[in-house]
Amino acid sequence: MSQLSGLVMHVANNLSDVSRRRLEHDVMHHEGVASARFNKTRPYFMVVEYDPQQINSFEIMNEVNNNAVNTACLRQHLAGSEKPDRSPSNIMHET
Repeated sequence: MSQLSGLVMHVANNLSDVSRRRLEHDVMHHEGVASARFNKTRPYFMVVEYDPQQINSFEIMNEVNNNAVNTACLRQHLAGSEKPDRSPSNIMHET
């Protein structure tokens, strides 16, 4: 994999834990996706780290929307971009 990019999505608040795990699993099975997980303290945030040379953010959001979940892209952290303090990995660990 090349340098990873990140995508933070706001996902429907009414998803059950089982639905969240299933969605993480479905997104993770795409080639180029390194991780897909929900924030433990903010369960409406889903963060996906991916290789932009293998998959793009539109394909990832499409997968989420195909699971009958409404989503909105909040932030896309592209490989090599500045602002590391608000990268998707850091957002996942905020309390």
